[in-house]
Amino acid sequence: MNATATSSDRAATVAFSIAVVTGGVAISLLRHAGADRDAVWLGAAASAVLLLSLTPSLTPSLTPSLSRRGATSPRTYVLTSAVGLAALIGVALVSGPAPAVPYAAAAVPVSVLAAVGEEALFRRVLYGLLEPRGAARAIVVSAAVFGLLHVPAYGWEALPLDAAMGVLFGWQRWSSGTWLAPAGTHSVANVFAVMA
Repeated sequence: MNATATSSDRAATVAFSIAVVTGGVAISLLRHAGADRDAVWLGAAASAVLLLSLTPSLTPSLTPSLSRRGATSPRTYVLTSAVGLAALIGVALVSGPAPAVPYAAAAVPVSVLAAVGEEALFRRVLYGLLEPRGAARAIVVSAAVFGLLHVPAYGWEALPLDAAMGVLFGWQRWSSGTWLAPAGTHSVANVFAVMA
């Protein structure tokens, strides 16, 4: 394959990635603004974000970090996940009760699906789109967008906590080399919020 085709393929992937992020954020905002907010609507919106974010054509271009750095060891993945969970517990102890979930029909499976969908969107697609310009930029921008996305549901007072969690999830993405570590931590955070 020549350099022109590679450059053209990369440009198409970047354009498609931007469309996926825009569509995923729009769907997520509609999910938070949904009038009846029942579990079926929330599950369908979270599923749409997840499916968009896992589009196979994004995979080769947006998951190069493992092949560039070498496969992340299981030990690194476990340690990264443990640090994330410890930070989550620390935040819960320091910040007091979590913001109330804004819908009564929230269930554990829907909240886990939403967490995995958001992490696929923010730490797979958006992070992957920004990573070539530096991991720090990818972490900060994905955290900022993540925090702002939650303002309609939880209000401006929750923005610092949501953005901080986004930084934690971004660090986990960078450290582990995969979006699955932050997806696990985010899922646990959402389960805590639903069960509280």
